[in-house]
Amino acid sequence: QCQSKARQKDNKAKQQTLTSMKRVSRLWPLCVLVTVAVCALAIAPPTLQSVVDAEPPAKVMASTPTESHDAADESSSQSLRSPPLQLDTHAHAPDYHDLLSTPSSAISSSDDGSHRPELSTTTASGASAQSGTAGGAAQVLSIDSKDPAASAKMSAGFGKTLGGRVQTRIPPRPVLLIPGQASSQLFSWSSKTCDMFRLFQGGSTVTGFSPGDRVWLDTAKLVAVRSCWLDCIRLDPRNQTDGGCRVRPGMGISAIGQLDPGIITGPLSTVWDRVVKAISAPFDYDPTTLFAAPFDFRLPPCKLEERDHYFSQLKLDIETIVSRHPAQRGIFVVAHSLGNVVFRYFLQWLKRDVGENHHQEWIDKHIHTYMAAGAAWLGAPEAVRAVLSGENFGMPVSLDEIRTLATTFGSAPWSFTLHEERALPWSFSPMFRIRHSPADLLNSPTPFDPHNLTEMFDFLNAVDPHSSDVLHQLQRFYLEDPVGPIDGGWDRPPVHRVICAYGVNLKTEIGYTLEWNSPRWHVADKFHEHHEFITDALGNIVKENAPGTKSGDGTIPYSSLSWCRQWLGPEEGIRVTRLPQRHFDEQSVEPREGENVITFLEADVVEPGRGTKHTAVWEIDAAHHREVIYSPPFLRELREELYHDVRTHEFRDGRARKPTEALSPFAQKRTRVPTSDDDCWWDYGRVQCAWPTYCQYNYKFGDFHLDQSCRLKPPSDAVGVPSDARCTCGSECVEGFCRYRTNCEHALQPFGPENGWWGPCEVDESEHLSFTDKLVADIGII
Repeated sequence: QCQSKARQKDNKAKQQTLTSMKRVSRLWPLCVLVTVAVCALAIAPPTLQSVVDAEPPAKVMASTPTESHDAADESSSQSLRSPPLQLDTHAHAPDYHDLLSTPSSAISSSDDGSHRPELSTTTASGASAQSGTAGGAAQVLSIDSKDPAASAKMSAGFGKTLGGRVQTRIPPRPVLLIPGQASSQLFSWSSKTCDMFRLFQGGSTVTGFSPGDRVWLDTAKLVAVRSCWLDCIRLDPRNQTDGGCRVRPGMGISAIGQLDPGIITGPLSTVWDRVVKAISAPFDYDPTTLFAAPFDFRLPPCKLEERDHYFSQLKLDIETIVSRHPAQRGIFVVAHSLGNVVFRYFLQWLKRDVGENHHQEWIDKHIHTYMAAGAAWLGAPEAVRAVLSGENFGMPVSLDEIRTLATTFGSAPWSFTLHEERALPWSFSPMFRIRHSPADLLNSPTPFDPHNLTEMFDFLNAVDPHSSDVLHQLQRFYLEDPVGPIDGGWDRPPVHRVICAYGVNLKTEIGYTLEWNSPRWHVADKFHEHHEFITDALGNIVKENAPGTKSGDGTIPYSSLSWCRQWLGPEEGIRVTRLPQRHFDEQSVEPREGENVITFLEADVVEPGRGTKHTAVWEIDAAHHREVIYSPPFLRELREELYHDVRTHEFRDGRARKPTEALSPFAQKRTRVPTSDDDCWWDYGRVQCAWPTYCQYNYKFGDFHLDQSCRLKPPSDAVGVPSDARCTCGSECVEGFCRYRTNCEHALQPFGPENGWWGPCEVDESEHLSFTDKLVADIGII
């Protein structure tokens, strides 16, 4: 009996052990998932919304209580006298030759409607004094850093610290982002049941589409229920009403960042996410100054206004942003691909909304700069081919299905090569060659050019039933549009400053031979433009172009992209600059043989009665059409233009501009040094971080490779001035200022320690005080 009880006890213990092991075995997949999730959160970059919504903390220099008290007493005793010169030593920026100034909150409107700056100096005891600055100089609003809440509030935007005091500078110009074709998320606003559709999400079974579900793009549903997804996203080809679902575009920055957010699908569907991150951090943009205008890319322009009131809402949004930031004098518009055609239509629509007499006045007040990236000014042959033959862009959808879907979208003719018949710089003709049957090889294909696409679709209608739908859309929504027919070859937009950026020298489709093979047109031959020649599908050269001829960006031919070069005016007035796409300084600015460059063409054209219009063209080597907006060269130059716009704001409105100095309307081209952690990388040849003057090795948890561990050097906390150092210029003199070889008595650090010591080219040791006063009056530093 004793042995039997012992065996039972042992068996019971073994049974409990086995039960515990089974429970643990059920939990180990969950443990693995939690571990992976923690690692992913540790190494993953910040999300788009966190970058947009995050408010930077205040940067306050550490000091002892005694030092802070002494500094406060000194500030209190001198607050009503001429304030000391304060400089920002924490700004990460390239070499700039003028300084930032005046927050919008410190600008008050006078009775005559002009903006007059006022100085607000807060003493340690909390008393403040206001006085007008001499000569219309800009000023910096400062508060004592002993108030943490006030310091944090004042540090938002361009807040920096120096000597225990927080300085705010003028905020950046508001930016509007207009996405291109298929670059806006679309959501279902109705319910739809899909047969044989079972996806487990959050432990429950969902069927089909429900209100709030993402339709474009949801890769999981596209793969699981392709036919149901196609029925949900399609439109009626004749009247552009909803198909199987009521689908509407998303709203805000998140609707254009990543089309299909996720660990795998997110990076593959990134559109504007990198652009937002590239400009939001250095300029402290937030939803009040950085906003987007996503739209339903399936609709023709008139239906965008009729169904969604898109252009009315866009006008209201722009007016609201400008009213909240009156000191900025308009917004900075960045559009890509089809977004440029949308913006063009918006400018035409404004004539009907505000009237011919107030059209230009509205634009001058609300839009300061328009940057067109990858704009198909004369259309793209690939858009015609996609409607006739289909283009799935790698999605798991057959060409037959995607072609049928494309013919229901009324936006397709918006990118057609449609314009009036005149001499335009197309490099290949005829652009389209059509055969009604693959067996009809004895007869030559019927040729068509861009100016007679209406006749071409009428010709296609004899065998292709879907061509009649496209022809109907072309005539009803474009040629008969009350806002105005889309005929291409249009003039320069009536905006103060226009920047046209696009990629060049990539293999680009320029023409096709199409044969009907139901249910779609098959491409029998395809012609591409290359650098200085055109080839067929087999690579045979069919035409040689003139030496120096460029090709397009992989999607749009060079003839269509470069139409904006005609806005530059006479060649003798064009400034041409070629810069390497890599970072460089004054000693390495010359492009090396064979490396990719950016060609800048800039001109200022005086229009009678309308002032001077500034136009720039950027031709970026090897930048593909769909990737140009987040290519490193484009992002670098976009930041440079935003920096330049902020720097010259006070000069632009005439309050602090020297009459003998004329500032350039565009960013300087002298240097392009690293300005963010992304610009730093590991130099394996020298076994150190490249650009050691600006970058250093700084490992952080989650770095997978050496490039990630190369980061900008932190700003120094103290500024020491050697008593025996002499001020000697180490760079060229630009508008009376140069960068010194070392720190000296009159040296300044207005652009941060990474960018050296700056000061006047000629310094009179006996007139230090007058120099300071002159610097305060002319540039606006207090």
